Amino acid sequence: MAEHAADIRPSRPAPIGPRAFDPSVDLVDESEERWNLLCLHFSGTLSPTALAQGLRRVGSATALLNLEPDALAERAGVTAQAAADLLRRCGEDDLRIAVAEECRRLDTGPERIVGLRDAEYPALLRLLPDPPVALWVHGALRPEDGLAAAILGASRCDDSGRRQAEQFAGFASESGITVVNGGEQGIDAIALTAALDRDGRAVVGLGSGLRAHGRRLQQLYDRVAEHGAVLSAVPLPRRPGPVNQVVGDQLVIGMT
Repeated sequence: MAEHAADIRPSRPAPIGPRAFDPSVDLVDESEERWNLLCLHFSGTLSPTALAQGLRRVGSATALLNLEPDALAERAGVTAQAAADLLRRCGEDDLRIAVAEECRRLDTGPERIVGLRDAEYPALLRLLPDPPVALWVHGALRPEDGLAAAILGASRCDDSGRRQAEQFAGFASESGITVVNGGEQGIDAIALTAALDRDGRAVVGLGSGLRAHGRRLQQLYDRVAEHGAVLSAVPLPRRPGPVNQVVGDQLVIGMT
């Protein structure tokens, strides 16, 4: 297993260990920060609240993962054992294999990782006590997306529902308000289309990975990415499911 893991790791994996990172250096290598954000996501050892607290206090995933266990525990508000478990987990071969595979997928497409401390991370979402430490993003988030409205509804609708969705989304776009929803068929898709038709901005928060939502709405998502962003808080190939849908709902709620 160790030999196989060494074969697939990127040429510059992020250093893991208390002496590998110099906290006096403000700038963090982007590829290392992506690696470490994904390590935090895949580790599953600390709650989103603890991870968010640690990132807020330290400033980057790279700095967090290069703390001694006691220091990491203090900043994340967890026990020293939990902090030690996180550091050990981030060095295990199966996790590093999963991170390396996700990095390779990211390197072959338009998607990218936006971390909790990045300027592009949605300001309202960041205020949640348990925000995702990393977002998978296709498109671009802008400061003006902080003024947003959730317009969403049933996957099946009548003419009245269609007209109302179009009117609300059109008014929002003409008022400089970003339309946000989960990108489902029906009211969601109608609202997104109406916003884009009026040269407005739109953001979709998916309950699946960015490459696992099926092809029925791909054309719409590509259009959203050109005039807004499609977001996910789970890896690219992750299929929809009850747990992931909760995370997708959190994105919509946190954006508005």
